[in-house]
Amino acid sequence: MPEHENVQIVCIDDDPDLSRLVRVMLEPYAFKVTEVNSGASGLQLLHTQPPDLVLLDLMMPDMDGWEVYEQMRKDRDLQKIPVIVITARSNRMERELGRILGVDDYLVKPFTRQDLLDRIQKALDATS
Repeated sequence: MPEHENVQIVCIDDDPDLSRLVRVMLEPYAFKVTEVNSGASGLQLLHTQPPDLVLLDLMMPDMDGWEVYEQMRKDRDLQKIPVIVITARSNRMERELGRILGVDDYLVKPFTRQDLLDRIQKALDATS
């Protein structure tokens, strides 16, 4: 995987340990990762500093990932940003919902660095 010096990623997850882990996994590849701990804060940040890609947890207390995703898709400035859902739930219905709604990819916790890198590269390639 090539260096990604200018690729901005926002990780929206209420679990600070997971967000930190994602940042640590991606920093050696020169990704710039911003951690946000709630859906509402994530949407605020996306409006002020739109990233190249969003890693989005589904289960959050204030606003779940599906709500964040729905708001992104309604917003002309945010609707083209690729979204990779990260979740502990791996049920078939939820994956199907993600496919129907147009989520770029779906990553089930726990995941490896290579799983994460592969999905990010696939999403970035699809938008370039």
